[in-house]
Amino acid sequence: MRPRPSNYFYSDEEFQILKEDIAQCRELGCDGISVGVQTIHSEIDTERLKRIVEWAGPMGVTCNRVFDCAPEPFKALEDIIACGCERILTSGQKTAAPDAAQLLALLVAKAGNRIIIMPGAGIKSTNIAQLQAACGAHEFHSSARVVAPNPVSYINKEVSDYGHVYLADKAEVAAMVAALI
Repeated sequence: MRPRPSNYFYSDEEFQILKEDIAQCRELGCDGISVGVQTIHSEIDTERLKRIVEWAGPMGVTCNRVFDCAPEPFKALEDIIACGCERILTSGQKTAAPDAAQLLALLVAKAGNRIIIMPGAGIKSTNIAQLQAACGAHEFHSSARVVAPNPVSYINKEVSDYGHVYLADKAEVAAMVAALI
């Protein structure tokens, strides 16, 4: 959940939007949410994250990749645990999780049974088994995306925000599951 793209340092108005979105998720019967908040110094905003966990109950709360923005990962880990989150979605403070197997392994070990470390970003069927073996995580996040075919006959290449549409690829998801079995 995010009221806007970019950083996770939210104004009071943006924080209120998060509160309303969480209430909507509860009303819809969602099992959980993924969210994160940071201070002006990029640390985990523990006061706001604790409120989010309270608002979310009984839904589970995954702390999103705000963790990857934190200057001290092991302090952030302890802060997130203290706030009551059930999992951390992280690329191990790199652009792609497979490039951060060493830190991810340390996080998994330090977290123990207190919180789930869920590597995400850049995970594909071609690297998931190696990453699992290197870091010991049991849950992974992947978009498994492919560019959707564009049926239009003309694309103006001068328009930079035309963008692609991405879809989750069933075959890629199946290949990732098979790689872990």
